[in-house]
Amino acid sequence: MLNAIANCFKSVLRPTDLSSLDKGPAENLTAIMTSKQHSETTDVDKVILNFEKNKEFCVEPATLQSLQQLIQWVANFTLYLLASLPQQYHNMIRFPGGGLLADHKALSSLRELLVVIRFWGLIRHTCLPVFTKTSENLDVVSLLFKLLTRTLLCQGSEPDENLLDECCLLPSQVLVPKLYLATEAAGVTSPSLALNPLPLSFEYKCEPEFMQFTHEPIMLEGSIPAFQKYDIVRHIYMGSNPSIYKQCTRCSSVSMVKVSPKSSATRAWDQRWARACPCGGHWKLVKSST
Repeated sequence: MLNAIANCFKSVLRPTDLSSLDKGPAENLTAIMTSKQHSETTDVDKVILNFEKNKEFCVEPATLQSLQQLIQWVANFTLYLLASLPQQYHNMIRFPGGGLLADHKALSSLRELLVVIRFWGLIRHTCLPVFTKTSENLDVVSLLFKLLTRTLLCQGSEPDENLLDECCLLPSQVLVPKLYLATEAAGVTSPSLALNPLPLSFEYKCEPEFMQFTHEPIMLEGSIPAFQKYDIVRHIYMGSNPSIYKQCTRCSSVSMVKVSPKSSATRAWDQRWARACPCGGHWKLVKSST
């Protein structure tokens, strides 16, 4: 999902002057972020000055607003990773997606996306991610960029205690939302299959109750669960009991059947997952009985 969103964001980047660029904005972004001047910079605003000066990217405000849910997911995922770092390091607890903390490419991609999000916020402030904070003066995006850069610089060695302490404080500063990252074991391979005596009885077009299995993910300390169905494609909540929706036959993730696209970018995003779930499984149509 991270790679898909990164490609989606970079596909909408447009230079203000096509004739003056040898490379596209996406290539220039990577080159600037990996340069000696900015590779160790922990202040996102200093990096933004470089793009403001050259007017590197130009995206319509309406397009930015339509991508707000994906922007929110990137920020939430970064927050989730950094908040899980102390528990993974001290308590040796492995969270879904936590292995990306050791992936230099993934952390660099997240760092680039935070810069893009910060820059887009200058064009349209309402497209920025929204957080529940304990202090109104806390700049969450700037804080995440700083901690993510320091985590990236610690690759290949143990993270320093100051970094772990700051990451440990994150759940007390910002509400960490629940993320749906793990693929549930469902369908014929459900764990419930091994808990029932043989022979098993099945009825055509009817899922037996003994095959139903609820996956209980590991909760990050300080995060708050949401008792609603979550659209795995558009990253928005669908309510606790939607009347009709699509469900993946492989991982049981759900998505809304049809949503009017707000821009060409969101239309392309929806069409990408029209035939299959992000996990690769096929969709089935589910209608609520109530």
